[in-house]
Amino acid sequence: MLPLLFAGFLSCNKPREIPVPDVAHIDVNLNFIRLDRILKQADTAAPYAPLPRLAQDYPGIYECYTGNILGFLPHRGQAKPDLKEISAYLNYPGFKAAMDSVARAFPELDAVQEELHQAFRYMRYHLPQRPIPDVFTFVSEYRYGAVTCYDSLLGIGLDMYLGKDFTFYPALGYPQYIMRRMTPEFIVRDAMMSLAQNDFGRDVTSDLLLDRMIHQGKLLYYLDLTLPETPDSIKIGYSAAELQWCKENEAEIWAYFLEDDRLFMNDRIRGSHYISTGPSTMGMPPEAPGNVGSWVGWQIVREFMWQNPEISLAELMQMQNGQKILRLSAYKP
Repeated sequence: MLPLLFAGFLSCNKPREIPVPDVAHIDVNLNFIRLDRILKQADTAAPYAPLPRLAQDYPGIYECYTGNILGFLPHRGQAKPDLKEISAYLNYPGFKAAMDSVARAFPELDAVQEELHQAFRYMRYHLPQRPIPDVFTFVSEYRYGAVTCYDSLLGIGLDMYLGKDFTFYPALGYPQYIMRRMTPEFIVRDAMMSLAQNDFGRDVTSDLLLDRMIHQGKLLYYLDLTLPETPDSIKIGYSAAELQWCKENEAEIWAYFLEDDRLFMNDRIRGSHYISTGPSTMGMPPEAPGNVGSWVGWQIVREFMWQNPEISLAELMQMQNGQKILRLSAYKP
């Protein structure tokens, strides 16, 4: 087998421009609840006093936050989690330090709200039947970024976006390639990706690498349509240099996947190396970022939608045959 050479030349192919619709006339109601601020302002003399009121005013958020995010479930024979246990955790010094850091970093979130509002306009345009979720911000002591609960709630863990140089992230074991994405500019990107994964799945049941690459490409194309002003580097989580490397070596990357029928690999564990976040991609030069398989799947889906403009986002997301999408895309970098 001849070794694959990555030349690093500039591509002559001009990227396709995805049409951006006018959504100014689309009105969506954004309910944005600063749960982190509600808990921060709690009366320290009665630290769990706001919890019953929270359960009454925002029952879905309360259940999502205390159960799904913090992991407090009812004890046997109880209808609800123990308030004193939740309160003890919320007043634990490490958790309070995270709350303090969020309060300093995010005194207001006007820009995030406006960006989300616009993203929901685009979502309503492309997926008119999809309900607009209520959004709440929270602190989970550095565990969760953007999460969905049911179809109606979108949570944003602000303590996961305190900046790549935030003091505690290295101590928690986060590697550099993850920390560089723990910045405010990724908040809305992660929020919309969380919705896409909630609605259309994080992965497919097929073990075929091509199918999984195409699925990841569809999720990234969802970001193309709902976040058209967001740079591609933010959408996929690459540095500018990593994205440029992929563009310059697109033909060689594609040849690598065609070599030895890698596209039709049925090994889920080995295939995951190509579609998972990481510092690099197995078998490629050190300059290659992780998740290159997803980037290729993204380019295939973009070309497919360019070639088939009559297909809606909803129809695209329901298509399961990766080989058909590849064939109809006429993808050939």
